[in-house]
Amino acid sequence: MLMISVGTQTSGELETLGNSEDDPNENRKKTRVQKIILLVFSLVFIVTVGVAIPLIVLNEKSLTVSFLCPDKWIRHLGECFYFSDKTASWEESQRFCVSKGATLAVFDSLLTLNFLQSHAHFSQYWIGLRREPGCMWRWVDGTLPPDWLKVTGFGIYAYLHRTGVDPALFHHKKWICSKSTWALPRSKPTATGDGCSLHPIQPCSPCGKYILN
Repeated sequence: MLMISVGTQTSGELETLGNSEDDPNENRKKTRVQKIILLVFSLVFIVTVGVAIPLIVLNEKSLTVSFLCPDKWIRHLGECFYFSDKTASWEESQRFCVSKGATLAVFDSLLTLNFLQSHAHFSQYWIGLRREPGCMWRWVDGTLPPDWLKVTGFGIYAYLHRTGVDPALFHHKKWICSKSTWALPRSKPTATGDGCSLHPIQPCSPCGKYILN
């Protein structure tokens, strides 16, 4: 009985040893497969990074250029604003702005109005708002100003100061130009059929349905 038991154990040990001898081969195969997979993933990663980095850099440069304002212009809410140091008539001021790819300041938010007033200090600046006698106020792009922007008094050109917006006639004042950081054209007038020109200097005539009572 003892000999049989020993023989059985010896056979089991030999089988175990045989299996142990096969393990290194299996391990080597697994290692090779893992290396191949790792190599493939590494190549894919390198190619992806090599393509992505130039695109990212190009996009960043494009965004940087798009959002930059010219020298001496101030950026605010996607717009570039220029505050002049000199004075001129409203028409001369508008021509200057147009020569810079802009117009006299046009805005439709209280945030922008507050921003402009905070930079006005104690000066008076022409903005892109005007009207013909008996007509409603219009921006230089032909659109109507927001309802909350009230301009009362005698005059055909609007100017901005630290406490509000008022009308004036043919005086000389400083001016504010504005243009989009994306250099996109402003939206067309929402009002139609009034015969008003979109030319930055051309007067809005006739008034059409916007005649004041």
